[in-house]
Amino acid sequence: MPKLSDKDPLKLTKLQKGILAYRYFVLTNSLD
Repeated sequence: MPKLSDKDPLKLTKLQKGILAYRYFVLTNSLD
């Protein structure tokens, strides 16, 4: 997992949020 603790979530762009959400979605589904 990429380190995100040094970034402010409120400053992420909508695109970045979408990418993170997509990667999280793929990651969680790959564990099943």
